[in-house]
Amino acid sequence: MSSEDYGLVESILASVQWDRWQFMLSARKLCRQDVVVISHGHRDHLAANLLEKDIVLIPGWLRLPSELQRLGALVTVDYSSAVSKKLLLANIWTGRLRRILGHPIQRLHGSWWVASSGLTNVVFVGDLDLHETQLIAEFINHLLQAEQHVSGILLPSYGGIDGSHGALKVNELANAVENLAFDLKDVYKVKAAALPHPVEATWADYNAFRLPAVSDVGTRVSNL
Repeated sequence: MSSEDYGLVESILASVQWDRWQFMLSARKLCRQDVVVISHGHRDHLAANLLEKDIVLIPGWLRLPSELQRLGALVTVDYSSAVSKKLLLANIWTGRLRRILGHPIQRLHGSWWVASSGLTNVVFVGDLDLHETQLIAEFINHLLQAEQHVSGILLPSYGGIDGSHGALKVNELANAVENLAFDLKDVYKVKAAALPHPVEATWADYNAFRLPAVSDVGTRVSNL
């Protein structure tokens, strides 16, 4: 990866609020507006600051509560949306990923997003189930085979989880994400960025700052 790619990865990270996470980087932003992109509708991923945003991108399949849909900044994205001339965000949901990979897959926990600036692509996965770690690796390999270079990956960093997200053992999901991150870093030279969920990641090149969510502050959706 060239030094220019590294600079663009940092600029992409700094340009968007990813669910409830933000990267405090001094990199040049690629859009003037204040943008947040949402992976799915769980309350622990809906930031309490949504009213402050200029653009709130949500997947086309997501049906938020009616109270939240009154946000004037809300933009529903079926396939992709350009938030500036320098930044494009593409929505990857279960059905679309199934078509891209060409085989049946289990339902994704939420939408993935591909943020692109020129030839630099960064994949954002806000939350995931255990089976998705293999799919992420397959998807990135598919993009590379199609000469779509992936320079960065955003992944949640978990603590101990037992009996949820498809994990049966306490550290199973955390270990799977860590292994994926190191594989992508070592094999594909991808920069890894962590979304503390809730722990910071030792495998990450960048850890995001965790902002208050609706579930944290006890805010009713009708008060957003």
